[in-house]
Amino acid sequence: MADSLPPTGIPPGVLKQIIAQVTNTRTSRTCELALDFLYLYDYLTTLDQEVELMWFKPMSFMKVLFFLNRYLPLVGGFVNASIFLDESPTSLTASVRGHWFKFQIGTALAVLGIIQAILVTRIWAIYNRSKLLIVILGIFGCLQLAASSTVMGISITKGVPSSEPGPGFFVCTITTPPYFAAYWIPILTFEVTLFVLTLIRGVENFRQTNVSVLSGKSAQALINILVRDSVIYFFIIAAVYAGNAAVWYWADPSLYQSSSVFGIMVPPMVATKLLFNLRQSFGEETTLKPEDQELTAFRARVGTSSSGLRTYQTHSVGGDLGQWEEWGRNCLS
Repeated sequence: MADSLPPTGIPPGVLKQIIAQVTNTRTSRTCELALDFLYLYDYLTTLDQEVELMWFKPMSFMKVLFFLNRYLPLVGGFVNASIFLDESPTSLTASVRGHWFKFQIGTALAVLGIIQAILVTRIWAIYNRSKLLIVILGIFGCLQLAASSTVMGISITKGVPSSEPGPGFFVCTITTPPYFAAYWIPILTFEVTLFVLTLIRGVENFRQTNVSVLSGKSAQALINILVRDSVIYFFIIAAVYAGNAAVWYWADPSLYQSSSVFGIMVPPMVATKLLFNLRQSFGEETTLKPEDQELTAFRARVGTSSSGLRTYQTHSVGGDLGQWEEWGRNCLS
């Protein structure tokens, strides 16, 4: 038996597993480092836009969401990289592993909830601030987060954390059951729902011809921007989330982090672009005062029927809530 062992004294099957573990972990660490630097690069190259479009604007719910979406992943990426890239056996204690897994899960769910709140607000805006729709989507979103959190919690509870998956090889990792991939099902379902609602509104807007123009922009142009960016967002994020689900279901647990970092870092970058694009489009083409700009500045003619006659009524997209910028009291974006 001893003669059949390689010079390392480790059985070939075990050695093969160790080599695969080391290779996969290096891949995951490379992805972690690459996405963290990508996020930092994106942050630094768009900081001037943030200063111009956000820093000196009135405080609002949407502005709070923006800064949370912008800076929480930045802090999370720094912490995750510090732990996941650490190879010291003395620092990767059971306590550190436990706290890191909780921090990573909490950060991922918080960022997810923030981004979805931004998306729901956009849907609410293009559907003329429908109270019924915002309530339905709010409940749906909470149920979706609860379902994903439950799957995550059960999977982590039944998982086996480790800081030394191979002899002399140290990294924070965890082995989870196959149904861990079900975490992404409620999320993708909610994203598809938002996409369909956006698409429906986009088709309706495309068919709408009775739109008046105010200050060089129209309600149709506004919705076109919202729909265009939302469609692009959906295809990018759907690919990221579906890829995560595939890796978590079929790949070795040592590769989980290679895909997870995409799910944590990419959506906030794209969501930031959504907010910047809309804000910039109005900054370039409107001449109104800030409090009269953007969504609430557009007025569309809506057909009504009275005594069999078709008439048109001009009204603000914002209804009777008053004219405030979308980052203000009406928090539209």
